[in-house]
Amino acid sequence: YASAYTELEIGLSVGMPVPGTCSWAGWERLPDGTRWGVVPVSAKNMSGEWMENNQTEPDVIVKNEPGVIARGRDQQLEEGIRLLLEQLDDK
Repeated sequence: YASAYTELEIGLSVGMPVPGTCSWAGWERLPDGTRWGVVPVSAKNMSGEWMENNQTEPDVIVKNEPGVIARGRDQQLEEGIRLLLEQLDDK
């Protein structure tokens, strides 16, 4: 989870915001074909707040552009590597 990586301060997060969809719904099918679901499981962050509907914001926002992806590049990965190399140079 992006939220755990961020909360545990493992390192910089690079990318786009991650929606707070941290629940699991148990979907069932009724005899008439109708489907219904109940949220029996959800998660809280280390502060005890529900993670559902609480978006995780990356430290560095980088959007992968479709035209760039089509050329085989991953702008988020490239920026993450650049930042890691920068940290190594600082040591």
